[in-house]
Amino acid sequence: MRALNDEPALPDAAIMEAAVNWQVRLEAGRMTEADRAEFQRWHDADPRHAQAWRRVTGVLQQPLSVMRELDGPSHGQLVAARKTLLQTRRRRLLQGALVLAGTAGAALLALDRVRPMGQLLADLRTGTGERRAFDLPDGSHALLDARSAIDLDFSRSRRRVALRAGGMIAEVQAQSAPDVMVDTPYGTLRSAGGRFMVAYHGESVRVVALAGPLSVQAEDGGQTTLQPSRGLQLSRRGLQTLPGDARALASWETGMLAVENAPLEDVVQALQAYYVGILRVAPEARRLPVFGVFALDDPEQAIQVLAASLGLRTRRLGWLISLDLPEKNS
Repeated sequence: MRALNDEPALPDAAIMEAAVNWQVRLEAGRMTEADRAEFQRWHDADPRHAQAWRRVTGVLQQPLSVMRELDGPSHGQLVAARKTLLQTRRRRLLQGALVLAGTAGAALLALDRVRPMGQLLADLRTGTGERRAFDLPDGSHALLDARSAIDLDFSRSRRRVALRAGGMIAEVQAQSAPDVMVDTPYGTLRSAGGRFMVAYHGESVRVVALAGPLSVQAEDGGQTTLQPSRGLQLSRRGLQTLPGDARALASWETGMLAVENAPLEDVVQALQAYYVGILRVAPEARRLPVFGVFALDDPEQAIQVLAASLGLRTRRLGWLISLDLPEKNS
């Protein structure tokens, strides 16, 4: 079998865009005979069109076929994958994944950079560069950050959420009982009503109360109640209170990343959830302090701003962007 990376270089961006758009329309299952004839004319009009089509179907159809086999008769995961392809703002991300994929094995890795494959079975989830609001069974609401996932366990006797990945801002509908519980690997949150944020941060979880009190119990037994604007960090070491007003940690709700004296590696990690490629920081630059506000929906521009403000240089190789210290003059 011929490997994908045996083909010539990718056609230009406009042709790849057209190929992805045709794939989206075919996956939607709404192609008429006239549409199919139009597609065939486009496919046959230029050898580069055919090459682009082979690349698109080679990268995207294999992961879809794998999900068909895993999913059985419900087709739930296949529907989720189709929705990923159908979201207009994600077509550009899919094109980036095509560049990353050079072999059949890399195809799954490339699709994972758009839609995290490890979270396909989560009850609610988002992909790269996607923030999405969900209505919960009790009338509460959850806003998921990019590349986030939660599981739900709601009944008359319990309202429970498990944070699997990423971050969430919850708006809890007040009821007589029971309280909403949010489980993390490092502790549990309890809310009778209000708003709060909880998000993974490396080997820890950050929690911020936004409206109403929020009870927090660590795995080691430590517990506290956060008042609005206060935050803490949960880890294997227990509870650690965050200084000052912590609401800026929830600025991703509006598509912004607001940081004050944050290590560069933390800032880049937050941007990574919005970039389909790979962002790398040189080890010597990871602890550089960052101050500012950055647009999450334009991570490449944010990287350029960071480089300019910190005196770093950027190197780009395909969809890999690296931040490095400036070269020393010889």
